[in-house]
Amino acid sequence: MAARRSPVLCLIFVCVIVTYLGKVRCNEPHCSKFDFEEKVLEKLVLMEFKAEEQEKTIRKELGDMKSELKSYRDDWQKLKQENDDLKTILKSVVRSRLDEIASYKDSLVTPTVMFKARKMKDLSLDKGQTMIFKDVMFNNGSGYDNTTGVFTCPIEGVYLFTIHLCSKSERYITYDVMVDGTIHTKGANKDNTGNVCTSADAIVEVHEASRVWVQSNYDEDELYDDVYRWSSFSGVLMHS
Repeated sequence: MAARRSPVLCLIFVCVIVTYLGKVRCNEPHCSKFDFEEKVLEKLVLMEFKAEEQEKTIRKELGDMKSELKSYRDDWQKLKQENDDLKTILKSVVRSRLDEIASYKDSLVTPTVMFKARKMKDLSLDKGQTMIFKDVMFNNGSGYDNTTGVFTCPIEGVYLFTIHLCSKSERYITYDVMVDGTIHTKGANKDNTGNVCTSADAIVEVHEASRVWVQSNYDEDELYDDVYRWSSFSGVLMHS
């Protein structure tokens, strides 16, 4: 009984497989075993062919994805290199600008050039005689010479020169502030009530190596020094 049922069970099992794989139907009233197996084989071959085609499609898509990924990676590397190059250029530009700012800063800082000298070498003066202030209080820049009474400008710029002259009672004191032989400030003073002092200044734009001094403008000028008062000559660079 079991031997007779076995072909039937096999047929049912094969039909179930065929139905699951491709829903193969036999429209004839009676299907032979070989005809059915041929149809199953055809379906399996067709499925294998479709599987191969699908595999090819998947492999092609994977290849395209790999190509796109490589392209993206190349683009990223290119962008990274461009970014690094821009950083290098930016650093160079910033460094250059900082150096320029530093140089501008140095040019904007006015160097310290100033001097002051007091006490006259000669109290009685002739017209045109240079007033020599012999005691140097400070001389930053080494421009003033207390042996000649002349200040030689070490740096071009705008200077403020100040003189303070003390005269004897009833005696004139006249003066000229000279720059390279040209009078820039002049004045005179006389007081009959006692020994007095007078001051004057000159703001002058001078060149490097220009010479500045104070000279008498009268034959009978007479200055006066004591513990309470003294004459002086000073100058300071205001802007270079």
